[in-house]
Amino acid sequence: MRHNDLQDGPHWRGGRPGLSSSLPAGANGHGLNGSGGKLADCEDKPKDVFEVSPQPRLALFGAALLCSLLLPRGWQDVGLEPQRITQEMLPPGQEVEEWLFQAQQGSPTPSLRGCCGTPTEFLWVFLDEAQEAVAGKPFRTRVFARDAMGRQARPADCDALKVELEVSGKARLSTATSPKAWRRSELDLNIENEMAELVEAEVRIASPDPTADVLLHTSQIRFASGPVHHFVLDVNQPTHGAGSLPVVRPGTAGVSVGGSAPWQIHTRLEVVASTQDKFGNRVPLSAAGVKGLALRSDAADGILEMTPSSGILHIAVGSEEGVMQIRGMRSGVVELWLEPIGGNVSAQLKRDLRTRTARAVAFASPNDAPGPPLAAAAQGVAGLSPIDARWKPRADEVREAFLHAWKGYKQYAWGRDELQPVSRKGKDTFGGVGMTVIDSLTTLWLMGLGTEFEQAAAFVERELDFDKADTDVSVFELVIRGVGGLLGAHALSGRQVFLDRAQELGDRLLPAFNTSSRLPWPKWNIARGKGPGSSGDPTILSEAGSVQLEFRCLSQQTGESKYQTVGDVAFEAIQSAGMTGLMPVYLTPPDHTPVKVLASKFAF
Repeated sequence: MRHNDLQDGPHWRGGRPGLSSSLPAGANGHGLNGSGGKLADCEDKPKDVFEVSPQPRLALFGAALLCSLLLPRGWQDVGLEPQRITQEMLPPGQEVEEWLFQAQQGSPTPSLRGCCGTPTEFLWVFLDEAQEAVAGKPFRTRVFARDAMGRQARPADCDALKVELEVSGKARLSTATSPKAWRRSELDLNIENEMAELVEAEVRIASPDPTADVLLHTSQIRFASGPVHHFVLDVNQPTHGAGSLPVVRPGTAGVSVGGSAPWQIHTRLEVVASTQDKFGNRVPLSAAGVKGLALRSDAADGILEMTPSSGILHIAVGSEEGVMQIRGMRSGVVELWLEPIGGNVSAQLKRDLRTRTARAVAFASPNDAPGPPLAAAAQGVAGLSPIDARWKPRADEVREAFLHAWKGYKQYAWGRDELQPVSRKGKDTFGGVGMTVIDSLTTLWLMGLGTEFEQAAAFVERELDFDKADTDVSVFELVIRGVGGLLGAHALSGRQVFLDRAQELGDRLLPAFNTSSRLPWPKWNIARGKGPGSSGDPTILSEAGSVQLEFRCLSQQTGESKYQTVGDVAFEAIQSAGMTGLMPVYLTPPDHTPVKVLASKFAF
């Protein structure tokens, strides 16, 4: 293919909107007229043309017909100049859509059949400014096809064109548009993106002739973050200088809080407050509509030290975050949250922000004695409250029943998904990943069964292999049992291996949400990364609408928003069905759009 060859064949045309541009001299020699931007129509008669007698006119017609048959007509690969239609480029008081309408009216459909010709020129118009694209909002672009006379091209020929749009990053062609949906001689190519990033957009147009060249161009569109959706409060160790070593947290002494092991006392930590849009993109705090933020806590005297002591976060002009430092002075657990300050701040706003940003942080001394998980649960009534002491005999019975089932599973079905108690054989319902082990981790911890918990933890670290699950497995079960079980074990023990395996499983499940409706496929092969395809089976509301808890938690613990995004998008797809009153059991299959409610005999 040849680039920037403007001498013949079909062309991408540029120029100021509303003004005409002459076609470069070439094979056909035609262009837009010079009448102030009005597109030439079939009725216009060229000026300064000599009239000829019928006989020479017939001879000229025959020569033109012979040339059209013998001369080659090929598509040339040329430079495409997308036009950004801005308000400054238009007449005073005229809007972009109005200009497009008038441009369309200026090229009416000819009254004579066949007057519009084959598409030879194209105009790619950005209806939105390339620097104003916003995550979650379609960026509108449109392609206009014109014939060699500058008129709208013949619709039937436009329908025969093959148009492709390729975009980089997380961008995609809007589901509301299609590269085949020409309207007369216009084609909408709207681009969507959920990430704040610079996107390379490449348009290709090919004729039905396989030997013809392809029109090609790449343009850049920068997507900015959307409006503020939520606040984020993070506690981290500051970046270390050269030669310094990170502070090592204590082991697994005590119960971890917020999915992390306790911080060592006297460690200086950095508290970072930020805002994000609904897709997890950072948004400047100045866009949150608050004049200032302060860090608050329920810490008793002497446990927590704040710098500055007022708790007011430093927010630089135009910054995306507010920062301050804290240090735990004694062992204990404190709750931190954000509070808006300055101006007329209502008590309700303070309560709402506390609810949305509250998180617990634990501090421990290196001298704190480690022990098995919640070992007090297996001890006597000493130290228990009167109510707990009264219920302890029943609790012991529950623990013994669980141990009976656990020992049977370990003896007859270790590493399998389930134990069939009558036949005493294992059964793989979830691909053979040892789901009973994963699903029991939090129970083992809460019951104080330290030895059994360590056995299960060793299985997760050394034996758990998701590549063994080479079969179609319920996405819902893998999320609530697999991802949920691993996240629960991480939240209680603070051990990184559980979070790592939860993230691995989450990554294998993400493609199951890549459907036209954004509802997940009901089953997925996590070993091969594919599903069984469209079966026409409906979506179960309780399955597609209950994965958000695990995926949001996974995003919070890993700092990667992609898990929360797919869960939230699935929930929004459910809400788009406009359900009211009793909730249905079934929705349309994942590959059907738009999402609709299906009738059933049962409802919640």
